[in-house]
Amino acid sequence: MSSKETNRNDSLRCPVCRAANAADARYCEQCGAVLSGTVRAGSNQPPAVMRYLPLLLIASVLVLVLVGWIVRSSRGPVAGDAAAQNVHGVPDDGSGQAGDVRELAQQYEQRLEAEPLDTDALNQLYILFGSIGEADRVTPFAKAAVESWLRQPADSREIKRISDVAALAFQHGDLLGAVAGFEAYSQAEPENLPVLATIGDLHLRLSRLEAAGSELAGREARKAETWYGKYLAQADPATDSELYWSVLVNQASARIAQLPAEGADFAPVLADLQRATEEAPQFWLGWHSYGLALQLAGRSEDAALALQSAKQCGNPREAWESEQQLALIEGREPDPGDYDPTDPHGGMEMSGSGSGSPHGLPNPHGVGGGQENPHTVGTQG
Repeated sequence: MSSKETNRNDSLRCPVCRAANAADARYCEQCGAVLSGTVRAGSNQPPAVMRYLPLLLIASVLVLVLVGWIVRSSRGPVAGDAAAQNVHGVPDDGSGQAGDVRELAQQYEQRLEAEPLDTDALNQLYILFGSIGEADRVTPFAKAAVESWLRQPADSREIKRISDVAALAFQHGDLLGAVAGFEAYSQAEPENLPVLATIGDLHLRLSRLEAAGSELAGREARKAETWYGKYLAQADPATDSELYWSVLVNQASARIAQLPAEGADFAPVLADLQRATEEAPQFWLGWHSYGLALQLAGRSEDAALALQSAKQCGNPREAWESEQQLALIEGREPDPGDYDPTDPHGGMEMSGSGSGSPHGLPNPHGVGGGQENPHTVGTQG
């Protein structure tokens, strides 16, 4: 399957399961997630979630990522219908906004203390605190909701409730809350393989928010590798080719993040990426990531050949990204070809792997300055 698939511009893409919906839809027909604030399938604007999941970062190179489905069984909407609007009329004069928000938030905090799985109250908290840049204040409530659900007897748990918690955290950019929600959901439906990939994406994103080489970055990268491994051990590339190879590339990224600065053995990573290029020869991300990994391993000539192959199978934007890396290797100015890098909409084809960049998210661990690790290969979500 080629990564150059283009979607219709008049449809709305779900930020959770990536399904296309009618342009005026309020909820996703596939998973029931709230669609307010998401992007049209052919748009270059990032959704109101984090997006997730998917970007490629080496020397500031960005690519769109593949995010997995959430819930096959859930069909109804998330409780509450205000994911994209501030229904409280919070003033925006600057001086008193934070105080007004915190005062308004108290009623929802009290509701969540009484009923942790009140997803309407959880959604309102995300909206309120997000309006003043303090969305991380909601993470403890999202985690409390997950813990409350896990304390219930296994045979009486409502899957829809935990999927709503995970979806809300994901849509509002709460990485830690989303990880907790998806991991709990995976206990209820372990056969939902795309969710395993999504959890890996979230841990990989968390690792990139930490200082490169730090203990926290390594821990999150190991978790990402583990969850990707769970997916790859059960998935069939013939069933969902693009997701399978994207996960394999992302796992390579997680492994590279754990390599030492000196004396690193790139052989296992390169073997996996080479396999992606051989078994999915039209998959641009496989070739591009293989080229980047070869360059990290000090094999510049082989890296240039791989990036040339990436240019041949990528769309104009993807070919431009590969050309930038190739130009760095060859010490010349990049040739944009058919892509105009000054056009914010040029060549941006949103496929099932689309999502916005997570740049600027608060660092959930309080270290690393909130910047993503630049030493990465692969996509991310």
